Amino acid sequence: MKTSTILIITVVITVIVSAFCIWVMPSKQDFAESNVSWNGLREWRGTVDIDDIALDALPALPGGHMLVVIPHAPYRESEILAIKNFISQGGTLVLLDDYGYGNTILGYIGLDARFSNKTMYDPLFCYKNPVLPRITNFSSAFEESGIRSIVLNHATSLTGIAYGNVLAWSSGDSFLDNNDNSQNDAGDSKGPFPIAAQLMYGKGTIILFSDPSIMINSMLGIEDNAAMVKYLMQYSAERPAPVLFDYDHLEQDTIDKSKAGLLTVRELMSTPYPLLSIVAIIFVLAYHYGFKKGELFG
Repeated sequence: MKTSTILIITVVITVIVSAFCIWVMPSKQDFAESNVSWNGLREWRGTVDIDDIALDALPALPGGHMLVVIPHAPYRESEILAIKNFISQGGTLVLLDDYGYGNTILGYIGLDARFSNKTMYDPLFCYKNPVLPRITNFSSAFEESGIRSIVLNHATSLTGIAYGNVLAWSSGDSFLDNNDNSQNDAGDSKGPFPIAAQLMYGKGTIILFSDPSIMINSMLGIEDNAAMVKYLMQYSAERPAPVLFDYDHLEQDTIDKSKAGLLTVRELMSTPYPLLSIVAIIFVLAYHYGFKKGELFG
């Protein structure tokens, strides 16, 4: 077998093995779909019919559709405009944020509501640690659904929310760590604080929730967290499946970016012309190194 043939076979095998390893290797990034560790979304995504969607592909007539956004990467103006149009035309936006770019979205669409972006502690009503505040004060809609207690993880709070729009509050013992020293000082804001709210916008609805961590693998099974997430995802009774999920604005590590690249290549290769090209290349190589030279790879 000639050196060129060995080289080609080696390259092909290396590419295939590398692609396979990347595809099966789990991510460690927060909120990643393939992350089976404590901070991933594998368990939640296994219970909901979800379509990852680019914001420029949002439906023009979204009535009944729901878009879930965890805004951990910056947005272009055109992307926020797409979100604005989606809501105003009848879509439901579920915006879960704590220290990301949620306020950029809220400011662009002209709402007074904001995420405070300060860590909320509760030294009395908490789950093992003050930074895991327990929430037990809900609107009647949540109580009727059977939700009694949820636990947050390094959550923040909402501001600029009218009382009638609040869906859940922290306890009166909670505080916001305004100076980031993890202590309850005189200058820190005192609870209760809104942590979930519903706002009407145009023909649509916006659901704000101040802690996306309620959806991660390690938090979903605590107390009524799973029931809360399920309730949020079913907020619009007329919503057709699936839930639309803005995956592009999560932080992605190298593995996630590589997986996305492989998925793009796979989708490209599944179209007719690239597939025919690959078949043609394989035929030419087989003919050149096999039949034409009277040998078949050796």
